[in-house]
Amino acid sequence: MNRHMAIGALAVAVCGGAHGQSNEELKATLDQAMKTIQDLQARVKNLEQKEWAPPAGATAAPAVAGAAAAPGAPPAAPSAFSLGAPVI
Repeated sequence: MNRHMAIGALAVAVCGGAHGQSNEELKATLDQAMKTIQDLQARVKNLEQKEWAPPAGATAAPAVAGAAAAPGAPPAAPSAFSLGAPVI
């Protein structure tokens, strides 16, 4: 009988810890998590814009594969995709 009471007391103690936070504390935790998520999303967006932005002073579009090079310019190296290399 004492063993059952001890197990019951242990179960109440364990479950009571999960319900120990008030609704206000849970809401504050959720609000902080949402702010953190929004901050991280803004950082990712900023990094993506920096990564995809053209370099300063670049006004011309990048060269198209197969386009004619300027006279006297060395030939461009072929793309790895045009060599038929296996993709793993």
